[in-house]
Amino acid sequence: MKIEIQKINGYAYGAIQSSLVMRFSNASSESDTISKTLKKLQESLPVFQDGNRFSTDGLVVNLNAASALYVTVIDILNHHCGDQRFTPIKVFEDGDSLCFALPTLSPAMSVFNINAVQLLLSKLRKGLKYENIIEFEEDLKKQARGFLSAGTNAGNFIAAAAERKIPFKVFNQRYIIFGYGSGSSIFSGSITDQESSIGVSLAKSKLDTNRLLKMSGFPVAQQARVRAAEDAVRFAERVGYPVVLKPESEEQGRGVFANIIDEDELKECFSELSESSYGSILIEQHVPGDVYRINTIDGEVVRVVKRVAAQLLGDGQSTVKELLDGFNNEPLRLNPNSSMMALKIDDDVVRTLTKQSVGMSSVPKKGESIYLTSISSVSRGGHSLDFISEFHPDNRVLCEKISNIMRLNITGIDILAIDASQSWRDGNFWICEVNSQPQLGVSHMQIYGDVLGRKIKNRPNVSLFISIDNADVTPLFDTRCNNITAAVPYASILRDGCPVQYFDSLEISEDIPEDIRRKLESMLVSVEPDLNFVPRTGQFSY
Repeated sequence: MKIEIQKINGYAYGAIQSSLVMRFSNASSESDTISKTLKKLQESLPVFQDGNRFSTDGLVVNLNAASALYVTVIDILNHHCGDQRFTPIKVFEDGDSLCFALPTLSPAMSVFNINAVQLLLSKLRKGLKYENIIEFEEDLKKQARGFLSAGTNAGNFIAAAAERKIPFKVFNQRYIIFGYGSGSSIFSGSITDQESSIGVSLAKSKLDTNRLLKMSGFPVAQQARVRAAEDAVRFAERVGYPVVLKPESEEQGRGVFANIIDEDELKECFSELSESSYGSILIEQHVPGDVYRINTIDGEVVRVVKRVAAQLLGDGQSTVKELLDGFNNEPLRLNPNSSMMALKIDDDVVRTLTKQSVGMSSVPKKGESIYLTSISSVSRGGHSLDFISEFHPDNRVLCEKISNIMRLNITGIDILAIDASQSWRDGNFWICEVNSQPQLGVSHMQIYGDVLGRKIKNRPNVSLFISIDNADVTPLFDTRCNNITAAVPYASILRDGCPVQYFDSLEISEDIPEDIRRKLESMLVSVEPDLNFVPRTGQFSY
């Protein structure tokens, strides 16, 4: 079975992303042995069912043949590694070859997975058991993830753009460009090119944020930077226990030790933080209450959730270790685009369990709750409950003021409150920190579309001209351009795909041979963006 691989980094065959074309030049000579091996391999991989996996446009294709099974295996592995495919795999003939155009966020990752499958097939021929493939899969997933955009926000923004057919270009792991010309915007996670660099810089320091909000008359916990354990002890003796230790510039709850109840525990936690690479350490008064995350966009509150710390519910039979394994295997924690992560056993988990006189081998009673962490963070195993309808109007106004004071366009504001349905003016309400690149989570998926709708407002006119050798493209991402003209050599289209996802006019030079023209016409499919898209359910799936 001979396979020729072509990476298409532009757009082709109606896909709204890059593609990998696999050409099987001797598909008719495929053996039953190869097909059976690939079928067994498919059954050994994680389940990824898709009734619309292939688009054949009337072409008769045997989906149980080795070529189709091979592409199916690559598609499953891509999905397992965090790739997203938004349109079916286009099947077509090119001369004597049977071709499959596989949409992918990273053609390079798809090639990596093809090489991995070749290695896996070799190992199977040498005696590797199918039941031992799972270790191979997980190692592959860790390596392949490096080809995709970093962070959970990126994948969800891409999915929201795909739902709306907004063009997107994965520039590198850090940056994604959405739209063209005057309708374009560059994102880095949830930070956009319209964000204030000063606001981002301020938010990176929890100490500076605390000071600025305190100067503005907002309720914050007492806080200080400490360089030695003795300084931390003196602070705790002044404000009273319990206290919190945390890195000054970390996110997602990393390195936070909350509810420290005495001097010995404080010194132990300080020692652990000092030996880490987190940098400056803050100590803070531990204030009571539940944790709430408030997201603002353009100075407006759009989402409020109440965060619940990671906890297990005993069944009277399972150990804490067994319950934790089940907890970590919940589907949402395994999804690469979810900020709800599996919980790793670290010092904070051990400390929290010890305070409850519980160990990994303990068997909690039926209905007994066992807390796993000292903080309520979805990236530390917790989950979120929607709270926007109960959030007090005074608190909404307060958070909108905070976003303006911090000079931030998009925020994730963390507060502690006994009851956030009551006004902050009544007390028992503290601002914890402000995040300039917040994890937007999965409890309110519409937020990704909301952000895109606010940032991608224009749809420039695009004219496409295909010639023998003329190359002249208006800068696609010049925000001053409402009209884009792209003159592209046909060889470039055949090699790399179309530089734009949609075009309002298309002209193919008359001196291009008829057979080349037919290939171009099959590749060039304009996919119009829908800037007024409204999800039927208020959410989208990914």
